[in-house]
Amino acid sequence: TSDTHETNLTYQRRLGFVNSWQEVSGSYHNFLEVIPKETYAADHPDWFVTATSTSSGLEFDTLCLSAGGDEMAEIVAAYARDRIVLGDASAVVKNIFVFGQPDGRGWCTCSASESLKNKYGANSAEYILFMNKVAKIFDEKYSAEVGRKITFMIMAYNLALEAPSANLDDVKLYNTDNAEVAAMVAMIEGNSYRKLEDDVASNKYGNSNRYFLNQYNAWQNLGKAYFWRYSAYFDNYFVPLDTISNMQDTYKTLAENGTTVLVDQGMSGTDVETNFNELKIYLKSKLAKNVNADVETLIRNFCNAYYGAGGEKMYEFLTVYRAWYATLDGKTTSGNKDSLGCHIISGMDIFNEKYWD
Repeated sequence: TSDTHETNLTYQRRLGFVNSWQEVSGSYHNFLEVIPKETYAADHPDWFVTATSTSSGLEFDTLCLSAGGDEMAEIVAAYARDRIVLGDASAVVKNIFVFGQPDGRGWCTCSASESLKNKYGANSAEYILFMNKVAKIFDEKYSAEVGRKITFMIMAYNLALEAPSANLDDVKLYNTDNAEVAAMVAMIEGNSYRKLEDDVASNKYGNSNRYFLNQYNAWQNLGKAYFWRYSAYFDNYFVPLDTISNMQDTYKTLAENGTTVLVDQGMSGTDVETNFNELKIYLKSKLAKNVNADVETLIRNFCNAYYGAGGEKMYEFLTVYRAWYATLDGKTTSGNKDSLGCHIISGMDIFNEKYWD
């Protein structure tokens, strides 16, 4: 709205523009918002731990879900109920609630957490067991009041990205007519410059895009799984990147793997957005509706509509730009470390003068 500068969600819905922020209640990294340290630490000091990021070495606060147990699950379920009912009263109806870990590549390493990791083969098992408790409590206490099925979403992200690999019957995602648990698999460490099925180890953790696709399939074996794709590299927003050429292949692969919910995050609305952001948003929208659409026709149509008289020249530029990136990939690859990979692009290899003719 022009007077308050607040987003008018009702109007956006009328336009058919529905994004994840409108569909999802809670925050993607809200552990400490739902269970604030200042409120609960005095009575439950074991609920709060300091984790060390395995990528940056920085410390950050998080929760020990094992220590929280049933009592913490009760609090989270009640918090979700309050947010959902409050939204309903404002005609902002959301059917998904996220309880998400802080945005750091770490996890609790207490003996209870490590025991669960060893038993199930992944940190995420502790998260699943906890969220199954939350969903069950919500189902039994609040589902009649809410009156529709609510999805509780796990962020399969950073150190909780890997799906359990053992004792899988124990960690099936909770699902009844009233409440369910789903996983949002977010491949922030993947490489959007490469195809989703690509087998090249192209990040500093030695994982290929195929690894992330395999993890996605592993989560699907446990229950409902969504997919979070990135079309920006978050270590350096300013670096131009061709995530256009492989976008269609990625969308086709996700469709073939039964994806029903997709978040595709770039950077928009800021002065550091990725290049050709509007074009990328346009292509995402079109491919989400039809993965078999002719991408080159879409790009040409966009250029003519968006750039007007300069449309054909911009299309020519995009064609050259994408062809140049295809050669750059080979020039900047050293061994298994692809300098265009997420986190590695911050090494600035792309700005080496020898790559620019």
